[in-house]
Amino acid sequence: MIENFTFSPADLQVSPGAQVSVVNRDSASHTVTATGDKAFDTGTIKAGATATEPFRV
Repeated sequence: MIENFTFSPADLQVSPGAQVSVVNRDSASHTVTATGDKAFDTGTIKAGATATEPFRV
């Protein structure tokens, strides 16, 4: 979840193949992005919207 411009939980461990949903409870759009060997990007998550990302690594 993103709320008050903060991720909650701050750290999250998931198994390969798991899907994680991110709920944006802020009034602004956000993205969830990682770079490097385990890169992913949710794209823009509009205010009040949810994005689901499959973790392949």
